[in-house]
Amino acid sequence: MHSRMRRPRNRPLCTLMLASVMALGASLNPASGMTSVDAQIAAMSLSQKLGQLLMVGFRGTVYQDSESLQQAVEQAQVGGVILFDRDGERGQYGRNIRGAEQLAQLTRTMQAHSAVPLWIAIDEEGGRVSRLHPRHGFSRKLSAQALGQQSVQATAEQAQRIAQELQQVGVNMNFAPVVDVASNPNNPVIVQLQRSFGSDPLAVTAHARRAVQVYREHGVVAVLKHFPGHGSSQGDSHHEFVDVSKSWSESELLPYQIMIDAGEAEAIMSAHLVHQRWDSEHPATLSRTLIQGLLRDELRFDGLVVSDDLEMAAISKRYPLQEAMERAIDAGVDVLLIANNGVFDPNIALRARGLLEASVQAGRLSEAQVDAAVRRNLLLKHRFGLL
Repeated sequence: MHSRMRRPRNRPLCTLMLASVMALGASLNPASGMTSVDAQIAAMSLSQKLGQLLMVGFRGTVYQDSESLQQAVEQAQVGGVILFDRDGERGQYGRNIRGAEQLAQLTRTMQAHSAVPLWIAIDEEGGRVSRLHPRHGFSRKLSAQALGQQSVQATAEQAQRIAQELQQVGVNMNFAPVVDVASNPNNPVIVQLQRSFGSDPLAVTAHARRAVQVYREHGVVAVLKHFPGHGSSQGDSHHEFVDVSKSWSESELLPYQIMIDAGEAEAIMSAHLVHQRWDSEHPATLSRTLIQGLLRDELRFDGLVVSDDLEMAAISKRYPLQEAMERAIDAGVDVLLIANNGVFDPNIALRARGLLEASVQAGRLSEAQVDAAVRRNLLLKHRFGLL
């Protein structure tokens, strides 16, 4: 990496640690030096900690009628769930969302049954990627591309409307904004779907920063995506292996660098893209060089890293689920997203947790790695008032 991509390293370690604890709002026990989050982790069993690393999709619009959701929340004790309006396997709308009142009741009930407050996540970008759709009684939202052609204030106004709708229905995490730079006009998954604010990384950053600020004001975690940048790719990682080694440029990191340095990046989603400059074999989600090396060590991001869906073809066609989860955690990922919306598995949460337990018992994952990921989850939950 060029020196301009590095963050300052000259602040005393004690200052950094104190600032981190204060910023995250975790109370500190002066006698032990242990935060309340550390104490909570110490009291958790391995299976409970592993559950916190999972975010799964489910079928159902009423908690009491959804066995897969009850199993995920009460038995697997997952850290989060993801909501969809459309069932991918059945090709039908109404998978989890039928209206504001119904969705608010669903999220309230699942939180009431969860031992640890849940991340309740959604893809609400606007434009073509909108789960809170007018068909369910929600407002219509412009695409990022349309907003990028307007002022940053227009983005702020739409973010305000989205954040209010999310807050009203109990959603506390939005997989938005997209900070991919539209460097390839023929890109099929970002640019052609109008999901990028534009081709200027500084303009993309300006719009994204304003959206993140608005979400934060409403208690919604914004997840920047898709690291290290999907806007130059020729392919779609939903359907195939994607290599961006020849098309990617360092300017695609600028939104991340600027927002991390400004303290405006709480969570980042990894992309299933291979860049041979860092890792000739594994996509970013499974690459320690890209997540731990580039994102955490070089860009100095110490927040939450969420994987893109591990059932996307770029991963699932090349790695069994257990290996994919092992590699993701080893790479530095904190939330393992399993959308469960292609081929539905009602037992996915318990199955995934069981595979992770076997990985720890076999020594392929350490409990220290698990604890680090759980800690980043709980610290952010504490910061956003969930704990």
